[in-house]
Amino acid sequence: MINVLVVEDEPPIQRMICKTISGMDQEFSVRYTAFNGIQARRILEAEEVDVVFTDIMMIGGDGITLLQYLHKYRPEIQTVVLSGYERFEYAKQAYKNGVTDYLLKPVNKSELRDILEVLKKQYHQRMRNRRQECFKDLLDGIKLPQKSCIYDELLASSWYLLLIRVLGRGGANGGLNPETQKSLESGLIKMFRNEEAVFQTSDGAGEYVVAVRDSIPDMEAKALELLNVMGQSDGVIAMAGLPEPVRAQDFRQHLLELRIQIMTESIYGKSCYSCGGRSCPPHDDTWEQDVREEAFSVMVKALKSGDSRGVCSQLNTFMREFEEKNKTCMAIENFMMEFLERGKGSSHSVRASVWNAVYETFSYEELKERIFQLVERLNQQGEDMAEDGNGEEAMPQMVVMIEQYLVDNYQRNIKAGELSMEFGFVSEYISRIFKKYVGLSPSRYLTKIRMEKACQLIKNHPGIQVKEVADQVGYKDIHYFSKVFRKEMGVWPSEYK
Repeated sequence: MINVLVVEDEPPIQRMICKTISGMDQEFSVRYTAFNGIQARRILEAEEVDVVFTDIMMIGGDGITLLQYLHKYRPEIQTVVLSGYERFEYAKQAYKNGVTDYLLKPVNKSELRDILEVLKKQYHQRMRNRRQECFKDLLDGIKLPQKSCIYDELLASSWYLLLIRVLGRGGANGGLNPETQKSLESGLIKMFRNEEAVFQTSDGAGEYVVAVRDSIPDMEAKALELLNVMGQSDGVIAMAGLPEPVRAQDFRQHLLELRIQIMTESIYGKSCYSCGGRSCPPHDDTWEQDVREEAFSVMVKALKSGDSRGVCSQLNTFMREFEEKNKTCMAIENFMMEFLERGKGSSHSVRASVWNAVYETFSYEELKERIFQLVERLNQQGEDMAEDGNGEEAMPQMVVMIEQYLVDNYQRNIKAGELSMEFGFVSEYISRIFKKYVGLSPSRYLTKIRMEKACQLIKNHPGIQVKEVADQVGYKDIHYFSKVFRKEMGVWPSEYK
């Protein structure tokens, strides 16, 4: 109920206003009345009041003074001025002190009905905000004041607790663009709008804690429905719930349990929900020990010998198995750590890199790129390739191999996908690391080689046809070849000497 205080010094008018408000909307309860501002202040200091309807001119304490008091000490209370004075100065002072509306007496019922609707919406929004604040304080372990209806309401009920972790393209704390984040929060509100629920963003923009009163008929069905809706967003959703409702004063303790549950039960790269030892979709963290040990031996041997391609080939095979069996993030982290520690030994840096690779990505392509970079870095360190004799950063083995591959196959139209298949790295990583050390992307480097070969042909074979030159350096379209040649060399092929 919305508790209303009516302040009016004329009893007949006061009774009429009280009756009109109560009869117009049953959600409003006119629990308190006062004949002047002084009486009103006594009530406000002792009781819970949500809305004040007040006259302006009253004997024993005028309405403007009361509005000033409310604006300074009780700004959360909504106020409506009811006055028989149609004077700009009164209205100006009223609005200056934060009133919701200003109505003339006798009150027009249609206008009053509209105002009650506005008051009701503002009240419910304010109550949601206060409930959210209390909820956040409970999660943060802050003791709330005992005299609080919201606090009493939270403590009097049992709640289902649900933790939602959103892995966005930017990393473990969400990395979501504002539009996606707003969409997710709107989805939460819409999903639970018919339930008594509160939710709070916690520990960064990518985590949400939802508490739903235990009167909900099927919390697990609601959670799975929410997973389906939120899982369509730009990211991976990991959700963990408690099988039984808990007390509000225990929220903080159970939130820690849910965070651990998400860390141990979340499936890598897929939206999932875990509750009471069950997971949807189900995951399989078991291994065929003999097969695993044999593959480990091959990978460790390749890692120790600096064979990055061999390592990555084996990892590709394992990652397909990870995806097929819905391996959890923790299982993958443990696998990667054991493999790297066997091959290169344990270090804080390696552990941190593996953790970041697993928990700051949400697709196997990204995970492979991170692990491949780590393997490449470890091999460089192991081969003492950090610097060459001139103090300059040395070129990784993989870049040398890609460069040689382009030189050997310049007559073919080599695409990024071919390099990815050949060297076992995602194309974006190949392009980035190649450009870092060579100064050109693989495609630009291929063009450079072709132009150099074309110039050699023209110089060594005077009178050779442009079409023949184009064919020999890998261009089927003579016009396109001529345009590229002129762009790179500054002259047409027929003009080059």
